[in-house]
Amino acid sequence: MAKLHRHKTKQPYGGLNSQKRTPEFQARDNRETSAPQNATSILAKIIQTGNGYINADLKRWRTAIELAGDPLMPRRAELYELYSKAMEDLHTESEIDVRLKRITGHPYKITNLQGKEVPTKDTPLSGNWFQEVIKYAAESVFWGHSLIEFDIADKKVTEVRLVPREHVVPEHGLILIKPYDRNGLEYRDTLLGRFTVEVGNPKSLGKLRAISNHVIRKNGMEKAWLEFGQRFGLPIPYAKNVLSNPTDIEQVDGFLAQISAGQWGRFPHGVEIGFIEASHTDSYEIFMKYIEMKEEAISKAVLGQTMMTNDNGVGSYNKAEVSERVADDILKDDKVLISNFINNTLNPFLKTHGIAVDNLVFDWDNASRLPIMDQWEIDHKLLVLGYGFTPQYLMDTYGAPVLPPVKPTMSANFQQLPFLPAREGAYTPSTKRPTADVTKIIHYNNVTDKSEKALAKAFESMLRDLHDGKITKAEIYTAFAAELGVAYNEAIADGYGSIAYGNKDVRVLSFLRKNMFLFSGAKSFEELKELRTLLEDENGNRRGWTDFKKAAVAINETHNVNYLRTEYNQAVAASQMASQWVQIKQKQETLPLLEYDAVTDGRTRPEHLALNGIVRPVNDAFWTTYFPPNGWGCRCSVRQREAGEVAVTEVMPDLPSLKPIFKNNVGINGIIFPDDHPYIAEIPKGIWKNISEKMSSAYEMNLFKEVQKNKAGNFVAIHPDHDRTDYPENIEYAKWLMKAGYNVRIRPHSFEQGTKNPEAWVQLPDGEWVLSDFKRHKPQNSTDKGDDFIQKALKRTNQQRANMGVLLLNVPGMTLSNMKKKLRAVFQPGHNSGITEVMLIYPNHNHRVVHLTRESIEDWSFLQSLLTP
Repeated sequence: MAKLHRHKTKQPYGGLNSQKRTPEFQARDNRETSAPQNATSILAKIIQTGNGYINADLKRWRTAIELAGDPLMPRRAELYELYSKAMEDLHTESEIDVRLKRITGHPYKITNLQGKEVPTKDTPLSGNWFQEVIKYAAESVFWGHSLIEFDIADKKVTEVRLVPREHVVPEHGLILIKPYDRNGLEYRDTLLGRFTVEVGNPKSLGKLRAISNHVIRKNGMEKAWLEFGQRFGLPIPYAKNVLSNPTDIEQVDGFLAQISAGQWGRFPHGVEIGFIEASHTDSYEIFMKYIEMKEEAISKAVLGQTMMTNDNGVGSYNKAEVSERVADDILKDDKVLISNFINNTLNPFLKTHGIAVDNLVFDWDNASRLPIMDQWEIDHKLLVLGYGFTPQYLMDTYGAPVLPPVKPTMSANFQQLPFLPAREGAYTPSTKRPTADVTKIIHYNNVTDKSEKALAKAFESMLRDLHDGKITKAEIYTAFAAELGVAYNEAIADGYGSIAYGNKDVRVLSFLRKNMFLFSGAKSFEELKELRTLLEDENGNRRGWTDFKKAAVAINETHNVNYLRTEYNQAVAASQMASQWVQIKQKQETLPLLEYDAVTDGRTRPEHLALNGIVRPVNDAFWTTYFPPNGWGCRCSVRQREAGEVAVTEVMPDLPSLKPIFKNNVGINGIIFPDDHPYIAEIPKGIWKNISEKMSSAYEMNLFKEVQKNKAGNFVAIHPDHDRTDYPENIEYAKWLMKAGYNVRIRPHSFEQGTKNPEAWVQLPDGEWVLSDFKRHKPQNSTDKGDDFIQKALKRTNQQRANMGVLLLNVPGMTLSNMKKKLRAVFQPGHNSGITEVMLIYPNHNHRVVHLTRESIEDWSFLQSLLTP
């Protein structure tokens, strides 16, 4: 017991065992107890621990480099995750921020081929999109190859966005829908290539490749520093005159540990207690020097020197002059990179879209000017004094176009709210842009080839059965509706993204998936209604199969091509926002406000522009109606803000009227297409109930993914919405059943109140799938021997409305005769009538599985022979 006690108190200098010891060992123990251990040796151990942290992260870093450089299948997602972590280091972020601001805030000019300056406003190379392009090009120095996507309309660039780097394989010219996909979309020499521009060498991994290495080493030493501070930040207690009796030593040992933890102790007579003040503060120099060395290496990698950010105002004039010269040289390199990119890559790209840039040259304006914030301070004072400025002056000085006031329907009070301009020169790293931007690429492709083929095949089967009179007016064609549901769920997966095991937002994701299956049933019903009108021609004669199939082409094009594309994109956008809402709720305590963020360009709808900039608390009822998306193809989003960061909109404008199907928050109710969608609203209630039941079943049976398969061909599959809390136990049952020759599907967990949740479908040898409930004995107290386990378990199985109970007989002392008695009691006439059979898993016999029906229970010899070793 003493040994456990000493371990529990976490004695810092090594403990003593209560075993008998030789005099030599007792003397050593006495010395160890009466004086503190040498801190130098512990310091060495702590530094060694820091090296352990470093080596583990460096191993991951090297693996990520290897993955990114794989000649057959390069993948950069792992590496860019490390880059993002490196950017969380404040020193690294600030150094990169300094360099990027120097280039993105530097004035530029546009000249013609004769070298004469042309007003920037009169050229296509102006506006917010052009500033974004410069920023992305500058960032490529650190992040490596970057791919920029352009929206172009009427020979004008309306928007640009960075394709998330982890989705791009520049070595092969591919965009991956998911970062680790084996196949992707070709963007060179394709339609995508017409709207994308590359920055940097396809093999470039950027300066963050080396910088992240230094950050890993720095962070590892910071962890060791923290451990050192915890060890030596407090005085060290010690004891003198400790007797050699092991019991006394043990007692003193424990009391010293208690004192270290801030408690008190009572010591044997004659023992003296003292404290040694921490005198190892100089050891911090070891950590400080290493961390400073790494920060200097980071500064040199980013800025070419350390003085710009680390000099603290100390240094000679000569040092400052050298520092400025180095900074200017780096700025010069960045200027060359960006001007070459714009003139040699961007301009030729714009020219292919008919944008008039063939006579223009981008150049940097090296004229001496006031820093932008100094200029703003002067201009602001002039504004206060009553002077004004032309929009052209503001454009030329600050690069921000002044737009005429937008006039959506607003109240007078809302129009009086002050306009607060963004801080000029602010830089936001593109790595913080949501990875959902890749859906702009997805929208060009929509449904996968696999789903398109499955839909086409199911649609033709539906046509054939409809033509042959096999589908009644009150039915849907479940096979086609299910394929629609699977296709829409691809959209949900693309929009929502993957979630961690055990993540709470699985509930929202489950509702989204099921909603799309219900919508698919309604859409299928609508299509059948239109297809029935084609069974007869304009003269009332019944069409032959060939004519009917030809006539159906237009309906297929409308519903399964045009509408499907729009609905698919809506599902992607809604799923993105549902995922964002879950994250918003998780951060609500520190970021309690939301700001409506509309894309303000020529395509923005007035009703969405009227919502732009509205700030309300996360829990405000406003977001239950106006949380995006708020229309077909809506590009709006929200920004989460700290309290005090932005002003809450107290006086609300005249809010626009939205279509009923968009008046909801998808993240709250998990509904993309509600019941008032025209497809659903026009279906009679009785028929809709029947459709809902069929599509709920289709949702359950068509999304399974096989996770294990044995040599005999038996498998275990899981539904993406399975109960994650019970997953380890359920998969354990499933493996035992698979080994015994059964197929198992672990069902989705229903989050709807009052709904039963049996765990699985189990396929019997005759091919029938039986709804099954897994049960094992879990003692309620020390006296619970499990005598009534079988009866209670099967009763609960019946209550769950399952048809088969799968029982793990982990009950001590369960005899065959007792088992027979309990089973007969359960299955006597009129009892548990929903259960048709039971499976018993016998752990004492290598988890042998015994399958019994109500009828076979009386054949006790059958059960006994199976359980005989």
